[in-house]
Amino acid sequence: MPTQPEADGLLRLPSALAERLTLIGELLHQGREADILLVCDAEGTQLVAKVYRSGVRVAPEVWEKLRGLDARHVVRVHETGRSDGRDFELLEYLEGGSLEAFMSAARATTPGPRMTQIVRQLAEAVEHLHGAGIVHSDLKPSNVLLRSRNPLDLVLTDFGVSKSLDATSRFTQRVFGTVSYCSPEYLFGAQVSAPQDWWALG
Repeated sequence: MPTQPEADGLLRLPSALAERLTLIGELLHQGREADILLVCDAEGTQLVAKVYRSGVRVAPEVWEKLRGLDARHVVRVHETGRSDGRDFELLEYLEGGSLEAFMSAARATTPGPRMTQIVRQLAEAVEHLHGAGIVHSDLKPSNVLLRSRNPLDLVLTDFGVSKSLDATSRFTQRVFGTVSYCSPEYLFGAQVSAPQDWWALG
């Protein structure tokens, strides 16, 4: 459930969104690079506004590829942009929580059949992303949300550190993503490549 907007108005939408969306509240999340806000449009449809913090920029080529992507197990990106000095994304709202929370609550049950479903759906998501020329770069249970629990329907989200496969030959001195899910070659060379997503899935 979202927390209510703060009375002093510190929790605000960028002006490009505020003029047409109503802020409902802030959603709990683990990332530090953005505010995750639950909003409502004029038709009453609930959406998620991910508003990146000042200084955090999303790769524009990733946004361009995401906007045209129609894949069941990848979050639907309705809109991207920049307003008041901050990048933002408007995404579908998924009420089921994260895969991390779901698996923690279900540890007492037999994981075999469920794990097969999880791997199959995430593999499909990764294949769609790579087919569109995107490396997710931060695949982990907290970045996988549930569209439904029964039947299990998973959705890969959070593209704040994603890279374009056009950048496979580029190296960086900084490692992005979550270290415990990073492939060894990425940790040592910081090369953008599709195999790092398969390592994280494994």
